[in-house]
Amino acid sequence: YNQVAKWHGKIDPDILAYLLIALGEYYNNALLIVESNNMGHTTVTKLKNEGYPRLYKEVIEDQQTKKKSIRYGWYTTERSKIAMLNEGIARLRDDDAKINDGALISQMGTVSRGENGNVELNGKDRVVAYCLYCMGRKHYDVTVAVKKPKLNAENGPAIDEHEVWERSRKKGDLFD
Repeated sequence: YNQVAKWHGKIDPDILAYLLIALGEYYNNALLIVESNNMGHTTVTKLKNEGYPRLYKEVIEDQQTKKKSIRYGWYTTERSKIAMLNEGIARLRDDDAKINDGALISQMGTVSRGENGNVELNGKDRVVAYCLYCMGRKHYDVTVAVKKPKLNAENGPAIDEHEVWERSRKKGDLFD
């Protein structure tokens, strides 16, 4: 549960897929857990179409036909949101998580239950990403040897972060 990288900003969902592929490949084809709701569906579809080898998936069984199918990406519902939040909280409580992002820690301090008992996570993307990571780590075998080459102009990630930023930048956007 050691945070090794972070990226935060505004980016088109298909371009995000390419950034995730570059980061995932750099970290030995890391498991990618992308929220599949709304705009995330585009990112998940692009990752599948590009053939990324380790994308979070779950088997879904139709209640009537009992036919099983695979759903790629994390589909957030009230039930799944509670599960991922509880896992993220447990990792902090049990002192398993090593978080290296001060902005994530600050954002965690803003999460609370409303009077109705629901937790609102809109705009708390860092918290969602952390909790999704905890869920993936819990359910997937991640004991792989990581052999990272030193980055340089010849063997760096497939997409330069500056290039991604420039392509997705809009006047007035703020990036951390």
